[in-house]
Amino acid sequence: MDPVPESPQLEKGYTRVAHTLLEAVLQYPFTGGELKLVFAVIRSTYGWNRKEAVLYVVELAEMTNLSCRHTKRLLQRLARDQVLRKHPITRMRVVMGLNKHFSTWRMRRIPKDAGVPKAKREVSP
Repeated sequence: MDPVPESPQLEKGYTRVAHTLLEAVLQYPFTGGELKLVFAVIRSTYGWNRKEAVLYVVELAEMTNLSCRHTKRLLQRLARDQVLRKHPITRMRVVMGLNKHFSTWRMRRIPKDAGVPKAKREVSP
């Protein structure tokens, strides 16, 4: 007999996020790894009713199933783009939070054919 899957319950905890902030996250052109990290930071901060938290790169890497090296690189990019507020304590430990002023997030240029499979892109003669 298969085990019964656990049913999510609000009584076991929830993360309170404003709709406008969540919509901004959904519309920003994050890579998959960046989106994982943004949600991990939201979970580690707003999930505990905090704006910022002391986080370890290793901890975030484990939460997102990314390598530590890749996690560190993505965190630097998210801080540079002003999506995350990041204040290093040591090389692997930082005070971090989401920048809720999403109008200040630096927008990236998205190629016109982004999201279109290579086989369907038009080839110039």
